[in-house]
Amino acid sequence: AEETNIDLEKAGVELRRKLRSADAVMSTFMPDISLSASVSTSASFQSFPPDTEPGFSGLRYSAGADISFPFSGSMITDGKTRNLTREGASLTYEKARTTLSLGIITGYWGLATADLSIKAAELSYDAAARQYASAEEMYRSGMTDELSLSQAELAMYDAQLSLKNLEDSKDQLMAEFRTMTGIEGDFTTEDLPEPVLLSLPSAEEIFAEFGENSID
Repeated sequence: AEETNIDLEKAGVELRRKLRSADAVMSTFMPDISLSASVSTSASFQSFPPDTEPGFSGLRYSAGADISFPFSGSMITDGKTRNLTREGASLTYEKARTTLSLGIITGYWGLATADLSIKAAELSYDAAARQYASAEEMYRSGMTDELSLSQAELAMYDAQLSLKNLEDSKDQLMAEFRTMTGIEGDFTTEDLPEPVLLSLPSAEEIFAEFGENSID
C-alpha cells in the first residue's frame, strides 16, 4: 500500500513541499537590493562670447546601488516557526499513513466478516431451497395448501436475495481494499480473532475516581 496508494503518495508530495519551504531560510534573511543608473547629456546653443560656436558637452553616466537589511520581530522566532512547520507537516503525513493503515486493517477484517456472512447466507438459502422442494412435493401430493407453498417459495427467494446482497457488498469491499493496497491477485482471509473481553470497574467506581476532573 505504501508503494501504490495514491492518497499516501499525495501526502508524501505535500510533506516534501512543506519541508522545502521550511528549509528556505533565505526567503526571510535575504537583504533588499536596489540598483539605479542614468545617462545625461547637455549642449550649448547660445555661445558666450558671441564668436564661439555652439558645442556638445558629451554624455554623463551615473550608477549606484543600495543594500538594506530590514529587521522585523518575526526574524527572532523564524527558526522556531520553521521547526513547527516541519513538525506539523510530519504529523500530517503520519496521520495520513495511520489513516491508511487503519483503513486496511478494517477493510481486511470486513472481508473476513463478509466471508462468514456469505457462508451463513448460503446455508440459509440451501435450507430454504430444501424446504421449498419439500413443500412443493407435499403440495403435489395434496398434503399442504397453496398458501404454504407460496410462503416456502417466498422464503427461498428472500434467502437468495440476501445472499446476492452480501456477495455484492463483499465485491464492493474487495474493490475498496484493492484500491487501498494495490493487490491484484486473489487472496484468502484468516479467521476472525477471538473477541477481547474487558474487565471494567463499575460506573460508580469510575465516577468516584475521575468525576472531579470534569469541569461539567
